[in-house]
Amino acid sequence: LFAIRKERDGLRTDYKVPGFIGGLDGFEALEALTFQTTLNVQGLWSGQVEGTAKTVTPAEAHARIDIRIVPDQDPAAMVAALRAHLDRGGFDDVELIQLEGERAWWTPPGHPVVTTAARVSAEVTGKPCSIAVSMAGTVPKPP
Repeated sequence: LFAIRKERDGLRTDYKVPGFIGGLDGFEALEALTFQTTLNVQGLWSGQVEGTAKTVTPAEAHARIDIRIVPDQDPAAMVAALRAHLDRGGFDDVELIQLEGERAWWTPPGHPVVTTAARVSAEVTGKPCSIAVSMAGTVPKPP
């Protein structure tokens, strides 16, 4: 993946954004995307969400998030850090409900399972395969 990013604005082009937070660009942006923790907002909902029209002021709002951790981070410690961050911002009334929490792990890129999958993928598709160390998010889950 690193070898494909020769052009400075390639990552911005891929994501169709003018820039990244913190002024990161090029290799630095890709490195942060690959090796740093991310927090993803999966969904937001509040108020009347059914098909009928109602004039209501919502009493609560909901958000579903996931935190992509990297190796050597403890899921419970990351939830505690988010709780502390919300509290410092005056959001101590926000309830956090942890649904899952697994320690992060990475299969080494040179592992036989990875290299075999890449070889077979290239053979089946007829296109070269690239191996990425990590993804900046969580794979889709069934509802």
